[in-house]
This record gives sequence, structure tokens and C-alpha cells, in this order.
Amino acid sequence: MRGRSLASTLVRCQTRSNFAHSALLYPDGRTIIESYPGHGVRKKLLHDWDDVVAFSLHGVTSEQWRRTYAFAEAQIGKPYDWYSVLCFLTRDKPPKNDNWFCSELTMAAMQAGGVNLLARIPPYKVYPGMLAYSPLLIQCPPVK
Repeated sequence: MRGRSLASTLVRCQTRSNFAHSALLYPDGRTIIESYPGHGVRKKLLHDWDDVVAFSLHGVTSEQWRRTYAFAEAQIGKPYDWYSVLCFLTRDKPPKNDNWFCSELTMAAMQAGGVNLLARIPPYKVYPGMLAYSPLLIQCPPVK
């Protein structure tokens, strides 16, 4: 997601990326699971597609998707990982915790499902735009 807020603009500038947020999209094409500032990990319906770019992932089995969503859903209610976001600025390694920022959650959920979007990169180092570099992802046509 690109986002229009000041915070989204700052994320895109800091990471030199086109994207400021990421989420897992369910097969219904409307439900997402994300970690969002002020809310933490949550499952919700996506109503506004204006700044959303969807990607598909081919070759993933139904069992891998089941494990991916199961992992992500087990994180619901956990806090947003502000400390790890701060570590992007300081370049420090964040401590292990049960908090998540958006792309960290997306990457960890996919890994839990047995899909490694970016080889040799741990989830805490993955910013939203980095996910788009995965050779496994194919950009979908815009949703209207």
C-alpha cells in the first residue's frame, strides 16, 4: 500500500520505496490481516483500494496458505512493533519480541507457511517496499 498520510510519505522516503504498508490479502479479495500503528495485528475488511497494489503468488499450495494464515491469525491482538521500526533508523538489531510491524508480520507469516519471499533476509529487516522485490510475487491488475 502506498498511503497518503505524512507517516506513509516518511516511510517511503526513508526506505526509498513506492510502498509504505503491507498486509496479507485473503482469497475473498476483501479481507486483510495487518499490523497497523495504534491497532497492532488485526483482521479487517479493505474498503479503499485507491493506493493498494496487489500481488499474487503462484505455486503456493493450499497447505502453505493454511499455515501462513494460521500463523498470522495467531498474532491478532499483538502490539505494533514501534521499537523495531525505530531500529530501521538506528540500524540496530531489534530484540526478539511478540510485537510486529506490517512487513515483518507479512514476511514471518509467509515463512511460517513455508514460502521464503526473500532468501536470507530475516523478517525484522524487511520494509514494505522490499517485499515487492521478491521474485515470487507477480503484480496484479489494479482493483476498481
